Amino acid sequence: MLSCGKDHQEKAAESLMGKWDIVETFYEAGNRTELGSHPDTSFTENNTGEFIEFKSESTVSFSYSVNGNSYEANEENWALEARTRKNGFTNSQAYFLFIKGDIFEVQFGDGTSDSHENASKAKILFSDNIENVGPYKSYQLTISKE
Repeated sequence: MLSCGKDHQEKAAESLMGKWDIVETFYEAGNRTELGSHPDTSFTENNTGEFIEFKSESTVSFSYSVNGNSYEANEENWALEARTRKNGFTNSQAYFLFIKGDIFEVQFGDGTSDSHENASKAKILFSDNIENVGPYKSYQLTISKE
């Protein structure tokens, strides 16, 4: 018997399978203090021809650029993990994608409790300094598939 978390994780992983077009990239860099983030630079780019493709339950290929930096991989290993996140008095599922030693958060569709099932829209978020004070760079890939 599967736990709810495992069921969420399996359905989310199934949703990721296939080729996703990267339709938009948001980039931000700045300084994180104890009181919050203070961006120095932020911009959005519309992308064409960039993609991320989950080829199997363990391999992914991608090609995209953010702020002039290219990111490419072919047949790289990946894993997805569902974690419970506290939101005030309620809990929700958060999904984390592990690729090449980096951790990305995946937000499916409209963020509802079943948006991870058969998703055709998602956001992939990355930050190099998510919990500490100091300089940071982060980006968000808005992806979609047919």
